Amino acid sequence: MRIDLWQQPLASGSDAVEDEELRVAVPLAAATRGGTVRQRSRMLPGTVRALRIPPGRSIRFRLTAGAESFLSFRPLLPGTAACPTVYRVRGRPADGRWRLLGERRPEPGRWEAPATASVDLTSLAAGGVELELAAATPGARCRRRHGLSLWGSPAVYVRRPPAAGQRRRPPPEHPDVILLTFDALRADALGVYGRSPSLTPALDALASESDVWLDAFACFNGTNPSLASLMTGLYGKHHGVYDLHTPLPGRHRTLAELLRRQGYATGAVVAVNHLRPRKSGLDQGFDAFHVAPRMYSAELATDLALEWLADQRRPYFLWLHVFDPHTPHTPPRPFAQGRVADGTWGLRPVGSWLQVGDPGPIAYRKPLLGAHEALYAAEVAYLDRQVDRLLGYLRAAGALRRTLLVVSSDHGENLLEHGFHFRHGGLWDATTRVPLLIRWPGPPRPGRRLSGFAQSVDVFPTVLAAAGLTPPPSDGRDLGAWSADPSAGRRRIWAEHMNGYGTMVRDRRYLYMRIDGHPHLAAGGYLYDLRRDPAQEHNLATRRPRLAAAFDRLLDGWLADRVEPPPSRRDLEAVERERLRALGYLDDG
Repeated sequence: MRIDLWQQPLASGSDAVEDEELRVAVPLAAATRGGTVRQRSRMLPGTVRALRIPPGRSIRFRLTAGAESFLSFRPLLPGTAACPTVYRVRGRPADGRWRLLGERRPEPGRWEAPATASVDLTSLAAGGVELELAAATPGARCRRRHGLSLWGSPAVYVRRPPAAGQRRRPPPEHPDVILLTFDALRADALGVYGRSPSLTPALDALASESDVWLDAFACFNGTNPSLASLMTGLYGKHHGVYDLHTPLPGRHRTLAELLRRQGYATGAVVAVNHLRPRKSGLDQGFDAFHVAPRMYSAELATDLALEWLADQRRPYFLWLHVFDPHTPHTPPRPFAQGRVADGTWGLRPVGSWLQVGDPGPIAYRKPLLGAHEALYAAEVAYLDRQVDRLLGYLRAAGALRRTLLVVSSDHGENLLEHGFHFRHGGLWDATTRVPLLIRWPGPPRPGRRLSGFAQSVDVFPTVLAAAGLTPPPSDGRDLGAWSADPSAGRRRIWAEHMNGYGTMVRDRRYLYMRIDGHPHLAAGGYLYDLRRDPAQEHNLATRRPRLAAAFDRLLDGWLADRVEPPPSRRDLEAVERERLRALGYLDDG
């Protein structure tokens, strides 16, 4: 069980602190480590909830402890080398005396957020207890200048058997459904897709009992259009969303709408603001649609998902969209220091770490975006830890056996490839190949690695069929029906470029991309022989004009079957333009 102290009322005996000053949302600091970020205010690091305790004050909570309970928090203001801030935790059992449970002194003088700290609470007797949080600094001068403390993501975790309502067993045809999507996560960033050393022990462990589609592709290289395809089972030519400000038309039925008709509770936690209802239309069918005011850190998005899950008592559909590892790359410690958890730890504190990357210092290659390929890897390790927490909750609640869990990404990312640095321009594999893991309901079973082509539109009929519904007509195909044959899948992959800049078709031998109107890509055809050039570095379109022309005709035929009109390019408001440019979506200024 997780008790979020950010939402808990204060107990008597707490020093007077105004609620609006105590409970704040703060950004995780940018991880520069050796480089200066120009125009830092333009960056949008993800936020966390924090308790802000003034110097010399303390706050108390009354709660119920239990076996194997611990406090977890991120000490966000470490002070300085001369004036370090010591985070101090005291506890008192019912009718007992106060005792010091732990002190944590975070390392000062770095940009990236400190590592999560934990304090063991098992020495408190089970039952009603009091917990006190305070900070100390050496001397009155330090207290005046550096005594403020910020307790990020403060929560108490208590090991407790699932409640009777959580042990329910819905009919097999109506499993719980969790759709977990990441922003800008390439398939080859995961250990199960070949990344070595692996950054993703939790996702690798999940893959060991899931269907893993080794060649899965997004339908777009941009967030809103790609997720519109995933939620409707339609290509962009049929749903009409090509940018970050055109909402999905209401006439298109979404996964959430169809599952809610079946009696599902539907909830979404979306970690980035350009997916808000007015801009995306993806709130259709959700009972609760929680979207970030700007951007949530992966840990806050996961916390909100855990809170929603704890309140559910009937079959549910949860969509959790985590913005990491999109720029800006601001992983906290120890991930920013090249470390990764040495295995799966669930809701428990990570007990040991592996050093898999350079411990630093690392300066941003793209300061305005806050981007570096090593920090991208650190973001992947950080988001994997949040997946570990989510899976730990589901296992502790006895919920994983009744859950259909789908994991994917909206698109990939160019990491110094094709002339695009940390932007997802173009329709190469770097921007369209995504992970796709499907864990079916039931006890763990050996995972399967499926080599056939799959696309994000296939998630729509797959989820509906697994939930006991008859999927309506769409561009997707039920992957459950294919999964018995490891080589089954699509013959070709189709994708469209953000803002209507082009189209792509790909088979096992060739990738052909046609571009028109892109500010940084020459108009025309791009043809790659994937057997000889798997990295897609040598354009053969002018050397093989007949083959390029054949692919042009193939694309023309595919696009002729269009339901929605071609996209138009609309002007954005100045504020929205600045927000999207800060994320690297606009390249025109």
